[in-house]
Amino acid sequence: MMNKSSLLSIVINTFNRKELLLEEIYALLNQTIDKDLYDIIVVDDGSTDGTEKFLSEKGVMNKIRYFRQRNLGRASAKNLGLKNVLTPFIVFLGDDMLPSNKLLEIHLKYQKSFKNIAVLGMCEWKPEKGSESFKKISNPSPYDYIEDKDDAGFLFFHTGNISVETNLVKDVGGFDENFRFFGWEDIELGYRLEKGKNIKVMFVPEAYALHRHPEIDLDSLLKREYESGISVRYFCEKYPDEEFKKINPLLQRPGARPGNVVRKKFGKLMIQIFENTFPSPVLLDYLYKRLLFSYRVQGFFDAEKKINLRKGR
Repeated sequence: MMNKSSLLSIVINTFNRKELLLEEIYALLNQTIDKDLYDIIVVDDGSTDGTEKFLSEKGVMNKIRYFRQRNLGRASAKNLGLKNVLTPFIVFLGDDMLPSNKLLEIHLKYQKSFKNIAVLGMCEWKPEKGSESFKKISNPSPYDYIEDKDDAGFLFFHTGNISVETNLVKDVGGFDENFRFFGWEDIELGYRLEKGKNIKVMFVPEAYALHRHPEIDLDSLLKREYESGISVRYFCEKYPDEEFKKINPLLQRPGARPGNVVRKKFGKLMIQIFENTFPSPVLLDYLYKRLLFSYRVQGFFDAEKKINLRKGR
């Protein structure tokens, strides 16, 4: 619980993951730093699985600060958590993380040693279901694309496991709650922190958490890619600068258009056939990438019907 000596607040936004959340809370209560140095804030984004009752029955409510709101999305839930942070530093964690026992110690060590940084910890997900090609395409490692660990750039401001100075986040206004679809609400905040506060994202893999993402199937993955396309469109409308062409492959392909329903169904059918009869990794990698890209493009072009793009301008 919060006390005068606390330095870190962990903010976890959650939706219908009560069992995973409980294990995460237990892990956070067994860190290598003194419990007086941190507090745990859980924001329930309108869960329907009885999260509040479950946590109460497990006896952890007196060990966390719990807030509940109607289902308004990740950005809104994180802002509610941010609003209630009273410590110098904040650690954002996903609700499906299992942090190592030194995670908070490492975040705090780097935050006290450097100014104007966001400490990006490692989240490792090990999917168990599906072919190797499906595992690879559903769980791409973003860390492979980091060129400078001391200055990874705002594209790596990922709130699954990251810490930053609280006042800096509050000064730039927190998360943009117009991001209601999958992804990019954290990257967009990272952009404002980089441009407005000269924040550098420092990748520190020792701040490790196991990402226990619920297993997904192809349809779930395609839905995620579609929503990602919507979020990318909103981001690009909000910042229509030329420099953002390097962010999104959609903007580098002026002729990119969403495939029709028949082509998408054919793509899924081809994947199913080759998965079952001729699981060539090279061919399946190509088919998966093409199909996912077509759904991302579809989301990009459908964004105007899904969100108010004028809010981004």
